[in-house]
Amino acid sequence: MDNRRPTTTLSGNIFADYEIIEGLKYRLNVGLTRANTTAKRFISKVTEPGRIFNFNELNQYNEIINSYVVENTLSFERFISDHHYINILGGYMYRKTGLSFLE
Repeated sequence: MDNRRPTTTLSGNIFADYEIIEGLKYRLNVGLTRANTTAKRFISKVTEPGRIFNFNELNQYNEIINSYVVENTLSFERFISDHHYINILGGYMYRKTGLSFLE
């Protein structure tokens, strides 16, 4: 039996920062992951006396997974005095994963 399943994965991120006003910052972060798998399986049958059907078996499939993520964050930071500091962070994240399968 021969069973192979190599997978190639590519991942990347990019982000941008923008200061709206002093102390208030916006960040956009976008990421992508793509995985491609091609699997092959070959099973060799041993001949058995009296068996009518005796075939070798080959299975092959291709699978592609795409995953996207988009993050939006706002952060605010300010010193109120020598002893007091405010730091607030809020955000929203969107994620989508898709699968394509061919057998």
